[in-house]
Order: sequence, then structure tokens, then C-alpha cells
Amino acid sequence: MKEAPRRVGAGQGEEASKIDDGSPSTSATPIRQLSFPPRTMGRRSRAAQAAYDELEARVCDLIVEVRDRLDFEAWQLVLPLIEMLTRLEIGQIWIHHTGHDTTKGYGTKTREWLLDTAILLQKVTRADTDVSFSLEFTKARERTPEHRLDFEEVTIALVNDEWVTDAKTVKRGNLSPSNKKFLDALTNCYAGGATEISEGRKVVTVEMWRAECEKLGLIEKDKTPKARSWFSRNKRELIERNYIASHFDQYVWKL
Repeated sequence: MKEAPRRVGAGQGEEASKIDDGSPSTSATPIRQLSFPPRTMGRRSRAAQAAYDELEARVCDLIVEVRDRLDFEAWQLVLPLIEMLTRLEIGQIWIHHTGHDTTKGYGTKTREWLLDTAILLQKVTRADTDVSFSLEFTKARERTPEHRLDFEEVTIALVNDEWVTDAKTVKRGNLSPSNKKFLDALTNCYAGGATEISEGRKVVTVEMWRAECEKLGLIEKDKTPKARSWFSRNKRELIERNYIASHFDQYVWKL
């Protein structure tokens, strides 16, 4: 659901180069020369450093590595690692646990400040399985009205070696003749390979779709007011009728 990871922390050319008092210093050291001393990553530091160039995503549970430090201070030691992985465009999933209060993560809320998404899993009792839980997005920075269904709370269970869910089935409205033509134009973009990958899905830029509509004579060229209005109306109706979704009017994709 995400495109290239959001860039956080220091700007281009500023890299966290060492950790001494819990706060990273900055220098012009290239990213790939970064290192994290054993104080931060323990025995895993050299192996992790060597693997960074090959990674596209990383799943981390680092809580036990810093359990002997105060909660806030411990997380500050992890931030340079998050920033470095983000600059390398490596997706990250950070796993934490709850405390006695199972409705939120244990400890400081500052862990979520730099994250695009936060997900809470809670146990759901079922008679036919021991693996059953609810999935709720407690933070969803990338959520937009066009794809809110991607972020709805769901219950998931492993029953007879198959994953089942109560996710809602998308109901589609009836297409008008013009809606169908605009949808066919989008299908042509997919068929012609005019796609990009964003948040793990194949998408088409709005401009590419608009160009295909112009080619088919569905709208006038040169973005006249009439053409913009007619294109926007059909795009909006296709979204409302659950045939396509869009991201900030930059990308569209078929549902």
C-alpha cells in the first residue's frame, strides 16, 4: 500500500555517522559507509551492514536489543538506522508488543512519529482455531478518500490451513456509456505496458490516462475547460462506483 518509503531525517548529504550519547552526529559521509557500533546493534551489526545493499524490505524486532535502556532513550538509538534504510529506499516493518493495556503499543508513543503506518493486532477468540486476530490501522498517513477501503479494520484467521477474513466485498455501481469508454481507455494503458509500481500495485499516471482518452477522441486536446471537466467527471464517477482508485490525482489503478 505504499510507494517508495518516505524520506525522513537529515537531507541529502547529511548522514548519521556514529552514535555516542544517544544522538547521531552528521557529516558528509556517504550512506554506504555508515556503520553502527555494537552498542546499538550487538553482534548483528556487521552482518546487517553487509546485507543492506541487497535489501528491498526489512522486518525488525529490535526491542530486546535495547531493553536495558530507558524506553525513550532506546528508541533514539534506533532512529539513525531507520533514517539510513529509508534513504536507501528499503521498506521497513517494525514489530513491537503491547503491555497490560492491549489497545496500544507498550511504552513511548514517539516510535510512531516517523512512521507512515501503525497497525494494531488484537486476539479474537474463535472455537475453530487458535490463530485469529483483528487488524486495525491506528495511523495511516497515506490514506485518502479514494482508497479508504484498503485501511478498514478486518478480522483475519487461519482455519484449516487457509487464511480467511471478514473484509467487505466491494460493491460496484452501474457504468454509464461514457464511464465504460474511459475505463476502456485505462485498460488500454495497462495492456500497452504504460504502468508504474506504486505501493506494490501497478498504476497508471493520470496524465498517461488522459493522453489515451485524447487519442480515442473522448476528450478534446490541450486540456480545454470542457475537456478537464468531462475527464474529471468520469474519473470521479469511476471512483465512486468502485472501478478505479487514485492517489492525490497523480496515479490511478483498476480495482
